Amino acid sequence: MVQQVLMRLDGGTPTFETHDNQAGRSPLSFEDVEHGLRIPRLGSQDILRIAEYASGAGYHIDSFQLSDHTLTHVAEPLAGKVSKKLVKRLNAGVSAADVEDLLREEWPGLIITGVMLTTPEHSTASLQRQGVFWSPAGWSPTRFLSDAWQVIRFW
Repeated sequence: MVQQVLMRLDGGTPTFETHDNQAGRSPLSFEDVEHGLRIPRLGSQDILRIAEYASGAGYHIDSFQLSDHTLTHVAEPLAGKVSKKLVKRLNAGVSAADVEDLLREEWPGLIITGVMLTTPEHSTASLQRQGVFWSPAGWSPTRFLSDAWQVIRFW
């Protein structure tokens, strides 16, 4: 199920909510800054930090989605090679910051635009830039993102 994650900013700690987006609306069309609703932007560093959190919270990091500086998806076999190397590093306990440094050093034109993970319940989920989330029916990303935010404070 495709969902759009929104952050409600009514005070210091945001709350997260999701809205179905089966029609494929633009993430920004969900934003309502005037009423305290915004989409999480989630750049490479945020996605890596969320993946690092997830890895320590019982999730398995399956792969990263990669794009070039124009946000065009990187094709195989390069995408798979880079993703596999980044996942291996993260799963070995290397920090998100060090994994990002590796990406910048070895593949300076690439950015991380999403992470695919397996939940502790063995379901597959995907989080992408601008808060786009694919998750199995019955599993909501709001608890996961709330817990992650408490640890890493992404925006």
